[in-house]
Amino acid sequence: MAYERIINRIAFIKTNLSLLKKLIPSNIELYINNQTIQLAIERLLQIIIEAIMDICIQLVGYLNLGIPKSETNILDLLEKKIPSVNKLRELKKFRNVLVHQYVRIEPQKIFAHASKFPDDLKIILHEINKLI
Repeated sequence: MAYERIINRIAFIKTNLSLLKKLIPSNIELYINNQTIQLAIERLLQIIIEAIMDICIQLVGYLNLGIPKSETNILDLLEKKIPSVNKLRELKKFRNVLVHQYVRIEPQKIFAHASKFPDDLKIILHEINKLI
């Protein structure tokens, strides 16, 4: 059951990552001057990161790593299994900014994060695929 959920979420991530790559403009000016693109990219980042965190929860059970005591503990339990766990921690923090601090989001930071996001995600997904 966990395996199927992980596979389904990976497919969801890949589909939305493909869309995200198409939406990311070639420069910051194009990004700042297009609010529709900004909102679409923010939402895609949010749901992709959420799907990654869902995969992490499923991995803890799939790999029999114990019962997480908190959301933070999930990544602690995966620390020895996923070398890029610090990237996951950064993504989780960034998702919290997108969700909870949306009034103060700086477009430059979102653009910078979105621009490097596909490469980071490729590494994370590769490590997850090796575990399943």
